[in-house]
Amino acid sequence: MYEIIDKELPEIINNFNILFPDNTSLLIFNKLVFEHKPNGNKAYDYDIASVMLANNINKIVTINGDDFKKIKEISVISNK
Repeated sequence: MYEIIDKELPEIINNFNILFPDNTSLLIFNKLVFEHKPNGNKAYDYDIASVMLANNINKIVTINGDDFKKIKEISVISNK
């Protein structure tokens, strides 16, 4: 398994932009949390959504589509 990670990770790093929270996403996160009042670990989903929205990304592919269904600004592509 680690050999696969060692082989594939450089390609992922070179072909994708890794996004981080910033001041804009923090403002969006605050708005989403105030609006939806997530409990416990659900706050992490709102953090992901806020970084997405701050970077003009409005679609997510996930097996946990229910985690994002309340966020109307995000379209969920899921197999569930």
